[in-house]
Amino acid sequence: MAKSIQARLFWFLLPLAALAIIGSAAISLVAEYSHDRKIMAEQVSNYIYERGQREELRFDRLEKAHAATHSAFLFRHENLTEQKIEEMLQTFFPVKEDGTRRSSDALFDGTYIPEIGQVNGIGAFISADTEWTPERKRELIAAFLAIAQIAPSVKEDIESLWYATKRNDLIVFAPGRDDKLMFYRSLAKADYKFDSFNFMSLSDPERNPAGITKCTPLSRLAYVQSGEALTTGCQTPIRVNGEQLGIWGTTLPLGAAFREALSDVPIKGSELYFIESNGSLIAHPDLLGKEQVTQPDVDAIEERLHPEALASTVAQRSIVSGFVPADRGRLFEHVNAVYHLDVPDWFVVIHIPNDVLFASTLDSVLPTFIVSLSVAFLCVGILVIFIRNFGIKPIVALARNFSSQEQEPRTREEDRALIDETRKRQDEIGGLANVLEDYRRKTDSHLIELETRIAQRTKELKKANDAKSVFLATMSHELRTPMNGIIGVASALRKTDLREDQLEMAQLISRSAQQLERQLSDILDVSKVEAGRLDLNAEPFDLKETVSSICELYALSARDKGIAFHVDIAPDCQRMYIGDAVRLKQVIGNLTSNAIKFTSAGSVTLSISCLSTQDKRDALQIVVSDTGCGIDQSALSRVFDPFSQANQKVYQRYGGSGLGLSICKSLVELMDGSIKVESEYGKGSTFTAIIRLPRCQTVDMEMPSNPPAPAELDMSDKSLRVLLAEDHPINQRVIQLILSPLGYDVQTVENGQHALDRFTTEHFDFVIMDMQMPVMDGLEATRKIRSWEKERGRAACPVIMLSANAMKSHKELAKASGANVHIGKPVLPDLLINTIVHLLNEAAADTRLRASN
Repeated sequence: MAKSIQARLFWFLLPLAALAIIGSAAISLVAEYSHDRKIMAEQVSNYIYERGQREELRFDRLEKAHAATHSAFLFRHENLTEQKIEEMLQTFFPVKEDGTRRSSDALFDGTYIPEIGQVNGIGAFISADTEWTPERKRELIAAFLAIAQIAPSVKEDIESLWYATKRNDLIVFAPGRDDKLMFYRSLAKADYKFDSFNFMSLSDPERNPAGITKCTPLSRLAYVQSGEALTTGCQTPIRVNGEQLGIWGTTLPLGAAFREALSDVPIKGSELYFIESNGSLIAHPDLLGKEQVTQPDVDAIEERLHPEALASTVAQRSIVSGFVPADRGRLFEHVNAVYHLDVPDWFVVIHIPNDVLFASTLDSVLPTFIVSLSVAFLCVGILVIFIRNFGIKPIVALARNFSSQEQEPRTREEDRALIDETRKRQDEIGGLANVLEDYRRKTDSHLIELETRIAQRTKELKKANDAKSVFLATMSHELRTPMNGIIGVASALRKTDLREDQLEMAQLISRSAQQLERQLSDILDVSKVEAGRLDLNAEPFDLKETVSSICELYALSARDKGIAFHVDIAPDCQRMYIGDAVRLKQVIGNLTSNAIKFTSAGSVTLSISCLSTQDKRDALQIVVSDTGCGIDQSALSRVFDPFSQANQKVYQRYGGSGLGLSICKSLVELMDGSIKVESEYGKGSTFTAIIRLPRCQTVDMEMPSNPPAPAELDMSDKSLRVLLAEDHPINQRVIQLILSPLGYDVQTVENGQHALDRFTTEHFDFVIMDMQMPVMDGLEATRKIRSWEKERGRAACPVIMLSANAMKSHKELAKASGANVHIGKPVLPDLLINTIVHLLNEAAADTRLRASN
């Protein structure tokens, strides 16, 4: 649908303005984003330093708690008496049935110890695999008393405090743990090895020669048996006189120990988390709500945040605290800031995702963008309205004034008033209006003169075209009449007793006449194509039968030339179709005839296949290939032009009118198809035609144009009487020469009226009627014969309509008049005889059927 200038202008300016604003907004967005990112980097740098300082205080308190416990341990270790040690072992760590010593329930639930005070939240597992030496007993009781003494004062700063040795001895203070330390107090088996988690190796003298406090990566929780559960912790080795006895440790549950830090973020949507110096995740907000943290939970977070890459960048840039620049200077990148914690050798990281940065930037830019866009749309609307009223409306009025369409009187008056006003303007549109008005006045006068000339010329062209049509029809009729005589006489002559040389001469006469008839048909077909009057029949036919019948003729020609002729019809094509079998034969015949004519040695191949089927229509591919002389590349483009041949030498050697391929192309296109040629000079040619034909679902049992030879007619008892209505003496004689040798009694009349008179007074077995005759033509005579038969209740006598008029319309007229079959001239004797016998057999069968009923 066409758009007006106003609409085009509006839809041009609107996107242009929107594009300009969006472009400006994009630039502003980038600039604002860069500014916000810079400010945010400063903010998070300050924040991460403050957060890091607070976290360092927490680890300082943890380190001091370990140091205080160690001092208390040394004091107890030195001053404990053997009696005191044994009493405490028996009271608080009794031997169990499995040989281990476990803490009593009172130690966790609450009990009073002299010199210590009230104690609770303590559990222990002491292995039975190691010998009970006095030194081992002293060490465990000293550790127990040190934990009992120091732990209550530091339980606000740390979640747990425990002592462990490589002998699988463990004493734990953790009053807030949900499992109440039952794993160590009763559930752990006697052979349980808690050092299998390898956390104690972190404090070996080889790895920690200075004996400082170190923190572990995420490791499995020893007391969780239902599956993998991860946590971290910090530990300090206990060494006396250069010998390492065990370690002090504090477990850091990912929920409780880090909750305050992970939840306190400066910007909504940002994330604070802890990682080791190698990039391994320690704690993250997504892990806070989980009862048990598993490795898949950690892997999912690491896959999203890539802490290893961050740790690598921090290491390369030697960043201790502050903003981490983006890799390769990328602008659109999330913001990261880190702080290094010395004691655990971890990093506290604040991460602000890119979408949070964009959201913050959009909050600043979006209001301005919306206002700018609204102003732009308003300006575009005002501009379009102005241009419409001042420019477009006058142009539309001028266009309607020049239009040939009828207008309402009111609209015409409004347009004239607007045009008169526009012509007074001193601008370009006013000048255009004046020029157009002058042009209109001149055009009106020229148009009247031109219409007069066109009417006169059209009348002359119609007269010439009518004369051409009359001439073609007359020539077709007049030429076919003598050819009918030549072909009929030659065919009858061949059936007489002739010498071999005489028979050859009769055959030459017949072939020459048939070739002349084909040339005449080609010329008429080209004329029909030019006039747009070439129509196709739509009748059922058997493709295999149709192709086979024409291939039998060309097989003889190929054999006479000593070349091989191959025919291949694909099985899926061997079916009934709806179409014009005669025209299909013409296409295949022209292509095959050309191939044989231009092939001196080798072979000619005809193949037919089905390419596709759609809506019950098959796309049939017809390929005719030969090993002949081929076509020069310069001539390929004109092979389908009428009266065109490759060159003069081809014409002199092979002859021909050059119409066959042109007609093939026209017929193929009428069949909703296409045709092409591929050729190499001296090696042969391949013509490929594709046509589309509907499949035949039910077969119409009409009389075919070339009926098969019927069963023999019984003529032993009488001679068949034939009424021949033909005004041309030669044609009369031709029919007599064809039928008389068969014993037919042929009675001739010169016009339709005489035929009607003879038929109504005498008996005839069948009628042969010419279509064009003086006094009364064959069509009218046939109609009156049928009416006469109907009035008297007689069976219909077979009527064959002969005519040099062989077009589709003539066949339809013959059938409408009551004729059984239409046969075009020149008449082929075998076709005429077979048709007569076929019709008589049908009439006899119909008579027998009526008699039986």
